[in-house]
Amino acid sequence: MKRLLMVAVLVLLTRPALAQQDVPDLPFESVPFLKITPDRNLGEVLAVAVNSKGHVVVLNHPGTSATGGPVYGNATTNIFEYDEKGNFMREIAHGVYGLAYAHSVRFDRNDNLWIVDKAAMSVIKLNPEGIVLMNLGRRDEGPDEPRYRHANPPPTPVDAMFNGSTDVTWDADDNIYIGDGYFNSRIAKFDKHGNWIKQWGGPGEGGAHANENPGKFRNPHNLGIDRQGNLYVADRGNRRIQVFDTDGNFKKFIFLNAAYDKMRHPVLGDMPVTRPDETAPLDHLHHEWTDPVSLHHGCGTRQNL
Repeated sequence: MKRLLMVAVLVLLTRPALAQQDVPDLPFESVPFLKITPDRNLGEVLAVAVNSKGHVVVLNHPGTSATGGPVYGNATTNIFEYDEKGNFMREIAHGVYGLAYAHSVRFDRNDNLWIVDKAAMSVIKLNPEGIVLMNLGRRDEGPDEPRYRHANPPPTPVDAMFNGSTDVTWDADDNIYIGDGYFNSRIAKFDKHGNWIKQWGGPGEGGAHANENPGKFRNPHNLGIDRQGNLYVADRGNRRIQVFDTDGNFKKFIFLNAAYDKMRHPVLGDMPVTRPDETAPLDHLHHEWTDPVSLHHGCGTRQNL
C-alpha cells in the first residue's frame, strides 16, 4: 500500500502540465502505531524519521510542559524514539543547547540523527547513542534580539550561519545541504566534516505561474537528493519544487497545477481575493530503500492554500 501511494504521488509531481485534469483519490490505511500514554501526549508533530532498525523518531512541540517556555529562555521541543512496534524507548537530546523550536529530523545512512532547528538557527548531528557529534550554525543567547524575526530589509546572510533553518540532506559523498530557510531563503552546502563550501539562491518571487526566476526562493522548506544527484527544493512560498545539481546549477521546475475547489475554506478569516492555480509543496523528497524518490513529511500535508 505504501509503495503504491508513493508511486502515485511521484506521477503527480513529475507531470507539471496537469491543469484541468481529474486527480485520482489516493487510497491509504490508517492504523494505530505509536503507543501514547496520558503522561506523554503529542502536541504539534512536525516530523518523523525512521532508522535502519525500524525505530521511529518523532519531533514533537509539546506546548506547555517541563520543556515549555519562551524559546530563548528554554525550549519547546521533544525528540521521542519508539521501537519498531511503537513502544516508547527514550527521549533524545533532552537539554541540548541547540534545541529550541526544531523543524526537521532526519537519519543519515549511518543512523546518525540530524535535527534542524528553526529558532535556534542550528543543525545538530547526533550519533545512534544520542551524543552530539556536530553543530552547524549558532543559537542567539537568551537576552539578545533574535535575528530570525522579520526585518525590512531582511538581514544579510552570513556564511555558515542560518536564519530560520528548515531541513537537511546529503549527497553520495556525504556533503551536507541545508535549507536556510524562512528568512535567508537560500541553500547552504558544507562538506561531511562541517566545513563551509558555498551557498546559492536568495529571496525572490517565483512569477505569476511558479515557473519564473529560478534560484529565487520564498522559504526553501524541505530538501532531498535522489540517487542521480538531483537536489529537490520545496520552494513553499513560490508554490513549486526547484531541481538543481549539487553545485547549485538549476535544472527544472516541478509544480502541481491540477484543478481544485477554490471555494474550500481551510483557514480562519477572509478568503484570499485571488487563489493560486498552483498548490504549495510543504513536503520534502528524500531517499527510500525501495523507492528512488518519495514524498514525505513537512509542517502539514499538501494544502490548497
